[in-house]
Amino acid sequence: TVQNGTLNSFGVGVDAVSLGPLHKHMHDITIDKIVVTPDPKSNDIYTTGFYFYEVSSSVVSNCTVNGGLYGIVDIPDEGNNSYSNDEMVLTQVPVEIYGPGYGGSEASGTTVILNSVSYKVNSEY
Repeated sequence: TVQNGTLNSFGVGVDAVSLGPLHKHMHDITIDKIVVTPDPKSNDIYTTGFYFYEVSSSVVSNCTVNGGLYGIVDIPDEGNNSYSNDEMVLTQVPVEIYGPGYGGSEASGTTVILNSVSYKVNSEY
């Protein structure tokens, strides 16, 4: 569980990636009340608030992403990830979700729950 905080000036705010036999099938991650502001000058062209790769049964709730290319990127494993009451402010791609097999993923499921994920097109919205 990660909760109640602010991450500023990162290429990726929260990066949960399952790669290789020792890190397969990450699951049950809870992220709550986190504000992520990617570095607009980052050399990483894929600035992202929350990035899940082969992660399942996890929750991101009550979070905000201010700017960056992606708000949420989810390449699910067994699926069942949930995003609730999250806000994407000035992200170019608020939410991007991939299906099985993307990028070599061994994903078997694609169930992702979006519940009140909002997008603001300017800071005075």
